[in-house]
Amino acid sequence: IVRRPAPRDQVRAADPAARDRLERLGLGHLPALGDQSFRQHERAQEEALAAAAAEAQREVLPGLGGGAHGGPPLRARADWTLPLGASRLQATLGFERNRRRDFEDAAAPAGSLGLVSTTYTVDAHLHHPMLGPFAGIVGMSGQHTGFAKFGEETLIPDTRANDLGLYAFEQTDVGRWSLALGARYEYRRLAVDQDTVIGVAAQTRTWSSVTGNVGVLYHVAEPVALVLNLGRGFRAPSSFELFSNGVHEGTLAFERGNADLRTEKSLNTDLAVRVVTPNVLAEVGGFVNAIQDFIFTVPTGATDSASGYQIFDVTQGDAVLAGLEASLDVHPTSYLHLHGTADYVHGQNTTTHEPLPSMPPFRATYVLRIEPGSGRWFRDAYLSIGGESNARQTRLNPAEAQFFAAAFDGAGYQSRPYTLVNLAAGFGLPTAGGRYVFPLDIEERIDERERRLLARLERLTALHEASLQADANPAAGDPGGDGQ
Repeated sequence: IVRRPAPRDQVRAADPAARDRLERLGLGHLPALGDQSFRQHERAQEEALAAAAAEAQREVLPGLGGGAHGGPPLRARADWTLPLGASRLQATLGFERNRRRDFEDAAAPAGSLGLVSTTYTVDAHLHHPMLGPFAGIVGMSGQHTGFAKFGEETLIPDTRANDLGLYAFEQTDVGRWSLALGARYEYRRLAVDQDTVIGVAAQTRTWSSVTGNVGVLYHVAEPVALVLNLGRGFRAPSSFELFSNGVHEGTLAFERGNADLRTEKSLNTDLAVRVVTPNVLAEVGGFVNAIQDFIFTVPTGATDSASGYQIFDVTQGDAVLAGLEASLDVHPTSYLHLHGTADYVHGQNTTTHEPLPSMPPFRATYVLRIEPGSGRWFRDAYLSIGGESNARQTRLNPAEAQFFAAAFDGAGYQSRPYTLVNLAAGFGLPTAGGRYVFPLDIEERIDERERRLLARLERLTALHEASLQADANPAAGDPGGDGQ
């Protein structure tokens, strides 16, 4: 429930089947102290609503492979602000629909696996007047996600999930001390349709939990402050983790869910030192998250005879995620901005006393951004040059180590460090009604060995090669020409 950046987001990216391990993303998460201003909370709420829809898409549309076709997601959003005397009510409604199809080969008249996800989100929170020394908000949030599949193949059953959250967040300042308190009740209901192909009976599951956090900030001396956050987290297993039983094209694996999964519960702690001046913002901190019934996937060492893909099982065990995070922002002039981060996470399965699988290695990011300002013919121009460097992961789960040793028909595979270079530029053209912005983004891997590895992965199986051919000629797999 205490949302922090970097390595925990990397964990989610490294193992998309276990989304949001440390807290329920979206639906009104409670901010950590030091990020707790109400305007920052509102921005966090907006990001959370968008992330909730994106997470729902990743859960039910799990990264289809090279043969996946689909138009861009259909999105809509509306925001309201209503003054109520000394209070203020803010509300946001969101909608997203995503449709994907996967083709077995370029000549296939229709997709073999189709997935449709529809997500509705709502958030409303009231900024109440001062209650003694406390200022804060109370709110509710909800999300409905409907999933339906079509085509010959199946991966998970049709489901409908409803989430409801009620939350409150209060803060106060006393001398050098700042205190923040938050609490949240969450309810989740998952309705599952019968699917005889993968052996799932019609059922309804419900989960509920009360979570909370407390944060303390102490101003040691200007401009230095210490920040401590303690929080309790909760996450119900997703339908993908519970019921998947088939080829997952996005990971090139045959994945089997676990209908007996329990909810994840966590106790999250982070401590940081923060320095804030007009031109510099620096923070160094560490975190420890003890998670009961942590959900993850592991290779079994067996191969599915029909697809030729390795079989991965969803399982769980108690775990501890600990790590370090650092960030630095420097603004030497009004037009020059420097930003850098570094993070590392150490994941340990405390049930089996083994490293957790899919853990990200040490990572560092760096960005130089130049903003020359506005002129007569343009506005808000910028040029950004940055990069991301990832170290080699040497701490593997034993099942992972065995899986990589047998990769490429026994030739084996070892991860290598790599770097991404990112270039971005943009500017606005002034008009009578405002401005138009024209962005340009380029992302390039400068490690040629990583490029060769990715090319080799794309040729792992004939199925994937056929998918790549379908990508090169989408009309052959989509005679209707609907772009879906």
